[in-house]
Amino acid sequence: MCRTALRTWVVFLVLTCMCLAQFDTAVVLGTVRDSSDSPAPGAAVTLTSIETGIKSVTKSDETGSYQFLNVRIGTYRVSAELAGFATAAVDSFAVRVNARQRVDLVLKVGAVSETVQVTDAVKALETDSSDRGQVIGSKQIVELPLNGRNYSELALLTTGVRRSAYAFANPPREGSFNANGQRSTFNNFLLDGVDNNAYGTSNQGFSNQVVQASPDTVAEFKVVTNNMSAEYGRTSGAVINASMKSGTNEFHGSAWEFVRNTRLNAVGYFKPVGNVKPVLQRNQYGFTFGGPIAKNRAFFFTDYEGFRELQKFPSFSSIPTLNDRAGIFDKPVRNVITGDVLPANTPIPPSRITPFARTVLANLPAPTSLARANNFNLLRRDKNNNDKMNVKLDGQINSRMTAFARLSHRKGNIFQQPDIPGPSGGGGNGFVRALNQQIAMGFTYTVTPTSLLEIRMGISKTRAGKEPFGLGGPSMQALFGISGLSEDPRLSGGLTNQNINGYTGLGRQATNPQWQHPFLYNPRVNYSRVMGKHSLKAGYEYQRIHTEVQDVNPLYGLDTYDGQFSRPVGGAADNATYNLADFMFGQRASYSLVNFFVAQYRQVMNFGYVQDDFKLNSKLTLNLGARYEYATPQWESGLKLSNFDPFTNKLIPGANGSIADRAQVNPDRNNFAPRVGFAYSLNAKTVVRGGYGISYVHFNRAGGGNLLAINGPQVVIAAISQTAGQAGFRPTEQGYPAGLTDPARFDPIRSNISYMPRDTRTGYVQNWFLSVQREVARNTVVDLAYVGNRSNKLLLFADFNQARPNAPTEDTALQLRRPNQSFGPDHARGKLRLGELQRAASQGGAAVRGRILCPELVYLLEGPGQRGAGARRPEQQQWRERAEFLQPRRGEGSIRVRSDVQQHDESGVAGAHRKEAEVCVGHARRARWRDRRLANQRHSQHVERRTDQPALQSGRGVSGFKHRVGLARRHLVQAECERTGGDSVAKPHD
Repeated sequence: MCRTALRTWVVFLVLTCMCLAQFDTAVVLGTVRDSSDSPAPGAAVTLTSIETGIKSVTKSDETGSYQFLNVRIGTYRVSAELAGFATAAVDSFAVRVNARQRVDLVLKVGAVSETVQVTDAVKALETDSSDRGQVIGSKQIVELPLNGRNYSELALLTTGVRRSAYAFANPPREGSFNANGQRSTFNNFLLDGVDNNAYGTSNQGFSNQVVQASPDTVAEFKVVTNNMSAEYGRTSGAVINASMKSGTNEFHGSAWEFVRNTRLNAVGYFKPVGNVKPVLQRNQYGFTFGGPIAKNRAFFFTDYEGFRELQKFPSFSSIPTLNDRAGIFDKPVRNVITGDVLPANTPIPPSRITPFARTVLANLPAPTSLARANNFNLLRRDKNNNDKMNVKLDGQINSRMTAFARLSHRKGNIFQQPDIPGPSGGGGNGFVRALNQQIAMGFTYTVTPTSLLEIRMGISKTRAGKEPFGLGGPSMQALFGISGLSEDPRLSGGLTNQNINGYTGLGRQATNPQWQHPFLYNPRVNYSRVMGKHSLKAGYEYQRIHTEVQDVNPLYGLDTYDGQFSRPVGGAADNATYNLADFMFGQRASYSLVNFFVAQYRQVMNFGYVQDDFKLNSKLTLNLGARYEYATPQWESGLKLSNFDPFTNKLIPGANGSIADRAQVNPDRNNFAPRVGFAYSLNAKTVVRGGYGISYVHFNRAGGGNLLAINGPQVVIAAISQTAGQAGFRPTEQGYPAGLTDPARFDPIRSNISYMPRDTRTGYVQNWFLSVQREVARNTVVDLAYVGNRSNKLLLFADFNQARPNAPTEDTALQLRRPNQSFGPDHARGKLRLGELQRAASQGGAAVRGRILCPELVYLLEGPGQRGAGARRPEQQQWRERAEFLQPRRGEGSIRVRSDVQQHDESGVAGAHRKEAEVCVGHARRARWRDRRLANQRHSQHVERRTDQPALQSGRGVSGFKHRVGLARRHLVQAECERTGGDSVAKPHD
């Protein structure tokens, strides 16, 4: 594999005769002309970094054009000198990440020693690129309010970006948002030019990024949502390209602490019982410091941020009352093991209650109310501690070579107290831990004044997972004499999950412990050269991903009680009585156990591209690119996986040999991705831009759903159902039979089989857009765009061995109605089409950008939506269902127009003021003006989703209902991620 990667690298390097290396850098380009508007060839153009003092020099060509490659983001001065003319200069302008920043200079007759300041040289219009996105600058990152200080939330300032429901999970998943209707797992995070994506199969690190940089350490970042350059790939969502700050010639630093606590919080809309506010103590503090090691040559930058949070909030559980624990029921109960029927309102003799049940019930706390349901109230205590730090070094080795290195470290610990305290308590994730580490290095070599080589290397490591309470403590054998469960300290300890229907579950969380430990090795290279009107570029990227996964459950058993045994014949159902009586008598309806299995997953990705940014004439720029991607299917290093073969009706294990033998899925080597775009200047203030491209999806975060290693016979999930009088009935205290999860006992009929067709193709998305930009005032641009995409062959979970329905007069058993009666459910195809009209207004310069989006027309058809996280669909023909993460609102909408105004005093301190108008339609027809401070503009949102209920979004009385319609009209105004009208709600399946 390494030899193959090396050969591929050499081929691409040979082919790259010319290219433009960008990564997280930019290009400064323009023309030098004289006063008669004629080209000025041979002019010496100097680009100087104001922060570091580093200079670069080039000469204009025969057309007067010049370009500077690999320009780090920051503030620069550019000047042009030519004999017989005064020096033309622009003293200060900003270079943004991935920008093609045009600065045109005009020479006037005079002495070279004279300097003429050029105004309006920096163009606000995007006349040289055709990608669609938004740059978020350091001023916005630091000054806009961020609850929790996750810089990636500011991606919501970009049109077409919506919050994912996982952003509201507990704990929340950082960096979760949907771009133009794509799944949140399809976004691509880059930091300092290296891959920064979290590759955990179910994201136990609770972030889509390995390094979650503090806002004070991010210089700026760009969110590209459509028609990105051919150098970007791997997935089909947005590209979030961030650059961390570097040291400069001056020592600089900052320190902060953000405090939220109970005293500062309002009571809330609903007055709590006793007027007692929920307890919250949050402290977020840190510092940055950077400066020169050697002026104009070497620099350092370091930072640290700590997070401490303690929350106490009421939790309600249903536990047995004191009479229940004594066996005093208002109905007679039956002990199916002894055959006795015990009368109502009479205590069950302690000798008839199993010692196991007596101990478990005795260890429960007393109820806090006399009710049967929600009768125990606990002020639950959750803690969240997080520490992260970075150290970055930058240096200029000589006039042609620069390098940098960065080390990042983050350690998070979350403690979630169970809803029921004590040895018999249960609920909650317990201890959630995450350790993230990353090393990033870069080297840049200027081969000639018009060509450049850049190499980046990233190594990322994550160790994340959760552990239940009691892990490593006394086992079930030691505590209760219950046998058949593991004594491995990684698994054993505490009470097995006891699921008494009608009551809050007791004991450990059944899905605990669980972990994912991904490791990524990511070298990449770009080579660049400018030839006249062509900026040609090419590059290669290699990714090797190792992931250790433990994602099977229940590892420590699961006992379920449903009241079928203790209810007398003819008796009415009563969950609170009969289910508990079954538990007390040890009459479990089912018990489940899975063998301990740790998968060692591997995947290799190879990416190569060629791009030509061709300035055809002064008005038209063509951005033409092609990309090739090859990613192997995932395989298990010990060949411990299996896939269903419909031709032989068997599970086929992995085998030595080709990648197809090891993965049991054929690799897809046909992933060619064209990228075509243009930018045409109608006049000096108007530009038309558009593009089309294809992107491929090579990584699907789907929990264990798409991991073929979690198949039999290497994984045996034993689920035993029991009925009264059956042979081999096993009471709770008899534990679990020896060898219950032995691979020899694997039964495909009783198991859910993960099946991936052998000829599965890589999912891909086609993106396109057309926009018009108009500069309506200095540094103010209005952008109107149509954006669309179509997804094909995306991963979709479904039961492909789904049983047909029974006829009205039929009573055929479930298994006999399946197409393949030798197997149970088989759990990919899908497509999504989205188009929307986006309108945005942005004001550049010193002001924080405002953004307006109105109206937005959305068309959706045949979408599997967010079905990428392990959810299985019971419907027939799931691939033809409507996409669900864009849902229309109920008969009400609004059009809102907002203007954000920044005022600066002489010291540069900004004050923000807002004017807002809203016209509402439907049941709430009203118009109003509001005038408020920017710091109060953040509108908190909460998304709640249940399987049998419509999506709800709190705030301003706007709620959503699930309608299967193909057309949704949305009227919204978006500024600092605030939305009204027909906005969309993302379901938590991303």
